[in-house]
Amino acid sequence: MSETNPRVVGCSVKGPKHKRREQPCEDATDSIELGDDRFVIAVADGLGSAKYAEKGSQLATEEATEFFKSQLESNENIFEDSYEDVIYNGFETIRGKLSNKAEDLETDVSNLGTTLLIIIGDSTHLVGGVVGDGGIVYQEENDEEDYHQLVTKESEYLDMENTTATYPLHHPEWKKSYRHEHVENYSSAAVFTDGFDELVYEEDLSPDSEFFGAIFELVRDQPDVESAKELMKEIFDDSPYVKFSDDKTISVVTTNVETE
Repeated sequence: MSETNPRVVGCSVKGPKHKRREQPCEDATDSIELGDDRFVIAVADGLGSAKYAEKGSQLATEEATEFFKSQLESNENIFEDSYEDVIYNGFETIRGKLSNKAEDLETDVSNLGTTLLIIIGDSTHLVGGVVGDGGIVYQEENDEEDYHQLVTKESEYLDMENTTATYPLHHPEWKKSYRHEHVENYSSAAVFTDGFDELVYEEDLSPDSEFFGAIFELVRDQPDVESAKELMKEIFDDSPYVKFSDDKTISVVTTNVETE
């Protein structure tokens, strides 16, 4: 007998500059599935100006998945009555982890500069939180053509003229960029760094239905998570995506995957 469960698939791809210089990818993604339809996804983009950018993004994503996993396990009603406090407290906690890591490395916390995007959810609820740039897009349940930003793009939210600027997680004024949102009855969602910005929005900043329709279908239709991940990485490491200089990271969840 088959049933439907969420499937989470993500990948990171180095930008051409980091490939040429044999430098590490400064993006990171991490995820946890709890086995009861609940999941956590975190994506981060280490700042190019930060000495330990890859360490900052990796730490932020790993700490985020651990923190929100514990919250999902300890609170069955998280989506009904407490998610706003949980999301905010999570970002505060991860900021503290970055400061602690900076002390261990005997460096300024700015050298671990990173954005952070998270979603937590189950088969019905989807909650997102963001500090910095990047995006979260979701598809409404039973509507193949309806895609929405879950949280507003940072440049639009703050009316920023310089769209390459961002408020990273360690910034003293990080709350200016902090956004969160909650929806119900979604079918798929994608969390991604700003390396995808030129690829996934129309001129009016609405999500590109062709792009998101294809990536959600890819995740649903592959026989397992590993094959979906490898195909996703192969696609984004090739034309036309490879011509864009920034690292690119995307993680997708889709709820209607049949399993035996």
